[in-house]
This record gives sequence, C-alpha cells and structure tokens, in this order.
Amino acid sequence: MVKKPSVVWNKLAESSLKKIYQRIKKDSLKNADKVRGEILAATRKLSDYPEIHPPDKFKKSNPGS
Repeated sequence: MVKKPSVVWNKLAESSLKKIYQRIKKDSLKNADKVRGEILAATRKLSDYPEIHPPDKFKKSNPGS
C-alpha cells in the first residue's frame, strides 16, 4: 500500500491565511469564506494529486515539498 502524502501548514502559511481572511472579511464575509474555502479545498486536493502543481522551477534548492 502506498502512503498518501499529507499537506502540512507551517506557522507562516497559517498566519498568512488568517490575515488574508481578515482583510477580505472587512469588505465581505461571504467572499472571505469563499476564498478561504477554495484555498483549503485546493490544499486537500494536493494529498490525492501532488503532481497537480509542479515544484517551482525558479526556487533555488527546491526539494519539491
């Protein structure tokens, strides 16, 4: 059985998501919820389809994680 990779959010990523959410929420709670939901849905897909987004070819020493 092949172990499915998992997506791990680091503190900076979590903080950024919260800041983005709070900023959008000032204008529209509905849009803030939508954006957050779409970001979280996209990250959940990565566990099943990690090849959906290839490693950043411009990042030096990119381990692909």
